Amino acid sequence: MFIGEEANKQLLVEKLIQKFIRENIARNIDVHLEVYWSSSEPTATNDSNQGSYIRSYPLYIDCLELYNQGFQKDGIYTISLETGPRLVRCDQNNGGWTVIQRREYGEESFYRSGQLYVDGFGEVYGDYWIGLENIRYLTETSSSLVIEMETFGDTSPNEAFARYSNFQLDSGSNQYRLAVSGFEGDCDDGLEYHNGAKFSTYDFDNDIASDRDCADEGQGGWWYVMCYDSNLNGPYSHSSYVNVVNDAGITWASCWGYGYSLKRVEMKVKRN
Repeated sequence: MFIGEEANKQLLVEKLIQKFIRENIARNIDVHLEVYWSSSEPTATNDSNQGSYIRSYPLYIDCLELYNQGFQKDGIYTISLETGPRLVRCDQNNGGWTVIQRREYGEESFYRSGQLYVDGFGEVYGDYWIGLENIRYLTETSSSLVIEMETFGDTSPNEAFARYSNFQLDSGSNQYRLAVSGFEGDCDDGLEYHNGAKFSTYDFDNDIASDRDCADEGQGGWWYVMCYDSNLNGPYSHSSYVNVVNDAGITWASCWGYGYSLKRVEMKVKRN
């Protein structure tokens, strides 16, 4: 899986597009641009369903807006976020969800600094975190959150989901405090315990445990309390057993307990 090579190609395309837009705007020329990343030529009848990658100008604000404009195929798109244009994964088959977190390959460490959690990290073709500031921006208006989880197939249930009808983050000055409610799902609510918590990393300790460092114990960044019922940014274990370091893993305790680390997780948001 040549994640880096594919991403580098798209970054090169992105730079050429930005140069083209700048030059034409400087000449007072109106620009509307659509770029498809596809092995086949788009046609008048199916162009919105051909490409796995779309770059448009003007940029759309999220995957829902892309969906409403006719781009209804799952794939990688560029949207306009608080931090500028960014490649994101869009779940269009289910109506335009913007993926904010993805864990599947274990190639990306999620034991990162607070600043990286604010800005985002990882590869959109692999594992990534879109960034707290971008999540705050995407959920400024009333939004929903869906979490899809999958095991290694050695326990029951093999898959589970959690959906929240209300999901928002506070500002950075309030450490991106979590506001989440309206749960439905296959297992018990793994975020209820974390509602109202500030985001913590190993260098920004905002949990309320006076004698513990939850980010260090969880080996990730999360809305830790004392310490967690879920830890979806914990270390990837490549097996169902949690990491031997602090017994940490990608956990949703209400469904599989603290000792089980998940194979795949995807978190995605959509405006209500």
